[in-house]
Amino acid sequence: MKKFMTLCLAILFVFTLFSGCESPQKSTYQPEIAVQQEGFSIATELQSYPKDTKTINLLITNDSDNEYYYGYQYSIEMKKGEDWYVVPLKEEQFFIEIAVSLPPHTTQTYPLSLENFASTPKPGRYRVVFNQNYLAEFDITD
Repeated sequence: MKKFMTLCLAILFVFTLFSGCESPQKSTYQPEIAVQQEGFSIATELQSYPKDTKTINLLITNDSDNEYYYGYQYSIEMKKGEDWYVVPLKEEQFFIEIAVSLPPHTTQTYPLSLENFASTPKPGRYRVVFNQNYLAEFDITD
C-alpha cells in the first residue's frame, strides 16, 4: 500500500511540475501577408533598454497626408537563434478594440508595459508586432 501511495504522489508531483510548463509559441507574423499603409510606421523610443525597464514607449508615426486609424493590439516576441517566439502574457490580459485616430504628419506615443508579461524579459533581441502588420525591434541588456 505504501508503494502504491508513493507512486501516486510521484505521478501527481510530475503532473503538477509539468502542467505549468508550456513550450514557447513560435511567431505567427507573416511579412508576405502584412498590409501596411504608406507613410505609417512604428519604432521604439530607444533601441536598447536595461533589463529592469517597466515600460517601453512605442512611437506611432503618420507621415502621410491622410488620417490613419489603428488599434492597441500588440505582442512582443523574442528572437532565439533565427526564429521569433511570442513572450506570453499574464493570465486575464486583453486588449480593448477601439479605433485611435492618427492625424496626418503626427506621431503619438503608446506606452507598452512589460509588467503585463508572464515573466520579466531576459536580455536579448525583441520586437513589437503592432496590429499584426508592423514591427519595431529593440534590445534588452544587462
